[in-house]
Amino acid sequence: EPTFSETDNSDVTCNGLSNGSVTLSGNGGSVPYTYSVSGQSSNTTGVFNNLSAGSYNLTITDNNGCEVTGTFNINEPDILECSIQRDQYVDCDCGENGQATVTATGGNGGYTYLWSNGETTQQATQLGEGTHTVTVTDSENCETTCTINMEINPECCFNIMSNGFLRNVARGN
Repeated sequence: EPTFSETDNSDVTCNGLSNGSVTLSGNGGSVPYTYSVSGQSSNTTGVFNNLSAGSYNLTITDNNGCEVTGTFNINEPDILECSIQRDQYVDCDCGENGQATVTATGGNGGYTYLWSNGETTQQATQLGEGTHTVTVTDSENCETTCTINMEINPECCFNIMSNGFLRNVARGN
């Protein structure tokens, strides 16, 4: 009766992908072996690619029709997600000095950041007024994107000449 071993098992790199793989090896019994994995076509190589995360049943059958069964798992990382926290509004002079920090969770760790203004740190410190995005990439090149609308500090007041009088009004009025 044959036995089996997993000689190589690769988990899914990014949540939701189907790029996991396993290589099974038969031992004992009479060669050649036929390898079957649930949801896949049988083969004689023992190599199964394009697997999604999950638990799989396997059957190895030798040349005499003797079988051995077992299971193996293909895992996947948690969904890569991000959120952005505004650290500082854009100053009243409308400069590019707003600050925001992105926080990433899930994925494979080893995060890198690319903001729409070209900054590559977790905290962007040169954001102007308007919409900004940041793409977070993990160590397996999985990506997610977050967006923030940077505003001018709401406490800013602007001087407007009205009927010969100078008055302070809040921005947008």
